[in-house]
Amino acid sequence: RYSVPEHALPCLLFVDATDPTSSTIVRLSTKDPLSSLYSDALRPISQEFAELSRFWKRRDEIKANRHRLERAKTEVRDLPAQIAESSDRLKRAGENATTGVARQSSELEQWKAIAEAINGLYGDPTVCVKIEHHPVAWQVIGKLRSYQHRLSEAKSIGDSLLLASQQEASSPAQVSLERARLEKRLGRVRQSVEAKSAGISSLVRDEIRRLEQAISRAKSELNSATWEKKSLETRFDEANMFLRNHSSDTLDEDERLLADFDRSLRVRGYGDDVLSESSPAAFSIIKVLHGRKHLGTNELVSHSGGCDAMRILFLAANPSQTSPLDLEEELRSLEQELRGVKFRDSITLIARHAVRPDDLIRHVRADKPNIIHFSGHGSTRGIILRDDTGGYQAVEGANLKRFLEGRGINLVVLNACYSKGQADTIQGAVKTVVGTTDAVGDEAARRFTVAFYRSLGDGLSVREAFRDGGDAVALHGLVDVFHCGGDLDLVMVDEASR
Repeated sequence: RYSVPEHALPCLLFVDATDPTSSTIVRLSTKDPLSSLYSDALRPISQEFAELSRFWKRRDEIKANRHRLERAKTEVRDLPAQIAESSDRLKRAGENATTGVARQSSELEQWKAIAEAINGLYGDPTVCVKIEHHPVAWQVIGKLRSYQHRLSEAKSIGDSLLLASQQEASSPAQVSLERARLEKRLGRVRQSVEAKSAGISSLVRDEIRRLEQAISRAKSELNSATWEKKSLETRFDEANMFLRNHSSDTLDEDERLLADFDRSLRVRGYGDDVLSESSPAAFSIIKVLHGRKHLGTNELVSHSGGCDAMRILFLAANPSQTSPLDLEEELRSLEQELRGVKFRDSITLIARHAVRPDDLIRHVRADKPNIIHFSGHGSTRGIILRDDTGGYQAVEGANLKRFLEGRGINLVVLNACYSKGQADTIQGAVKTVVGTTDAVGDEAARRFTVAFYRSLGDGLSVREAFRDGGDAVALHGLVDVFHCGGDLDLVMVDEASR
């Protein structure tokens, strides 16, 4: 379904999941495709998503904080009245738990003692004596006595039936009629006895259950009122704390900084489908990265079969804890410019991003450059690289000099702020070094890079290339802070390179 041009192999094919007809081909290095897969595709994608994630997270945090600010204002205004009402409910629940529960607990103990004393022996005459000292016993004593009376009546009827059976032989007809009457009466009495037994059992059981439920309900109401008051007070404290730490002014400032972040991302080529949507379009990010030459190999391969006279290793570092730099635009401009220079077929440009100290050794060994161009942050202490924990690390000039000695590097360009100190230090380890005497902005850094390497690619000396770079900065009204030392007559590529 997808046609990949032969000249693009080896490559990665990215397909839009929402539109399978849309795809992007990312070319990998022909020299080491597996290494290129990581360094030229997976790593830049990961880094870009990490930076965009910071934007998305900050955007959502500010939106949530704006909503929380309005809610906190409302809570600080309304919660005191609710807390006062909750305090009244808690007071009533506490009083009920203090007095009502104590009384109900006493009654419950009495009913449990009555249940234990009766223990199903409703016909025992001594039961009433055992329980009559309990104040609540009057509710059951009458029922017990009624039960015992009906039980005695049943016994009396039973005795009469026995006597009738004994007399049945002398007067069969008359005794049979009396016996039937007694049996019918005995049945009614026995039903009454069973009903009274069930009534006594139900009364005791229901009273115990009622009191247990009332005690549990009172305790639950007290716990609920306590929790409600505590919850309201916690919300009030949290709302006040939020208002102390956040204000409309601080949120306005956060939104301004986010807007700057948004603009910088839009300059890179991102639109609403990435920056404004709750579910960003991943394929759009791939397209932007590829369009900015940040994805895929950046090698400028010789088409004539000649030697690689000018091998530029472009090292970029912009740790997440530092201010964002538009290093991709500098790289894109450089690559585009080199494609039009006189000796373009003798130039190779290799770009490595998110560079850490260990990467310097790895890339110089693997890529064998004769020019190292560093683009990123700098300070008087050294150039700023990423570290292994997600932060940053300054690499001092003395350590750079030790690293560069004997590695065949002819030219080093430190396109970072305040790098003249490092440039002066490493000058003895390489032929020529370019640094800066002060802070340098994105545009000045980009314009110097483009003009400097254009002249080198046309076969001019470092002296002439450095002049053209400085003039390109000045002619655009920018401050020229670049400094060059070492062999200024060095020529990186000429006719012999062809």
